[in-house]
Amino acid sequence: MKFRIEKDTIKFRLTPDEIEILKADNKLSDNIFISEGNSFEYTVKATVQEIQASISFVSNGITTIIPRAILDDWFQSEKIGVKEDIINENGDSITL
Repeated sequence: MKFRIEKDTIKFRLTPDEIEILKADNKLSDNIFISEGNSFEYTVKATVQEIQASISFVSNGITTIIPRAILDDWFQSEKIGVKEDIINENGDSITL
């Protein structure tokens, strides 16, 4: 899984195999080793409990939660991706 941040945009690029893992497990994670005891983890989670996408940042990474209904629509279509705008606590928009 590729992970990219540019200004107010976060992008994940998944391979076909990774898409199948996300479909089956409702979660896909990867990480990058920074130094001894420190790594950065980035995760995409599917959930049926939420109706809007969200992002959370914890000390060692970013978790993006996307409603399963949005992902199912993507999985069953010819679309090349999903685009969601998320409003953070400051009222700023982050594009996913």
